[in-house]
Amino acid sequence: MRAAFILAGLVAASASVAQPATASAKIRMVQNGKQVALGTFGFAVTGSLKRTQMLLNVDANGQKAILRTRSEVRNTGEHVMDELYSEGPSSVQGGTREKVQVRATYDRKGAIIAFQMRGRDLKRTIAQPDKQSRLDPSEWWFVDRKPTVGTTIKFSQFSTQSLKWLPTTTTYVGVKSVKVGGRTVSGNLLEQQQGGALSRIYLDDKGVLLLIETPGVRIERVW
Repeated sequence: MRAAFILAGLVAASASVAQPATASAKIRMVQNGKQVALGTFGFAVTGSLKRTQMLLNVDANGQKAILRTRSEVRNTGEHVMDELYSEGPSSVQGGTREKVQVRATYDRKGAIIAFQMRGRDLKRTIAQPDKQSRLDPSEWWFVDRKPTVGTTIKFSQFSTQSLKWLPTTTTYVGVKSVKVGGRTVSGNLLEQQQGGALSRIYLDDKGVLLLIETPGVRIERVW
């Protein structure tokens, strides 16, 4: 749930909203109509820094795995750290469970990657290929600010999954009704184009996740 550029316009057009210190919710992941994971989504705000975590315990066809994402974002929209951790069955018969962690921090040139897999530690820098802003103020939408309908921001975001910088556009569409966990609720709809893929993200009025829709996959609140 991420986005960036027209920060000055965004802040000027935003109304102040109450800022919770922490917020969390239970979630599940549904793939092609079948539940494959349960987990939690939450964030904590300390001063000007927001720390977010999504944890999914996957159980698909008897195969159990753990997926976790973490991020730290300043209230300017600057990403300080992004991390992806996965743990699952070994790709080698009889092997131990495989653990992979990708952690990205940032400098002026790009992303500094610390990669851990099969007991090996690797580091590399992946330069940002364009001069697009990296600021993603939508991380703070409905946490400490409320955008006006139609607010659109563009930025470049580093993906800890593909290890690439991806052009991203996020637009606040407005309040929409949507079915989440068997209930029809009102949520703040964000549409995000990233690397050619469209996601629809619904947040409640505190900025907590209600639903993420991508082709074939839903991550939704559990009541």
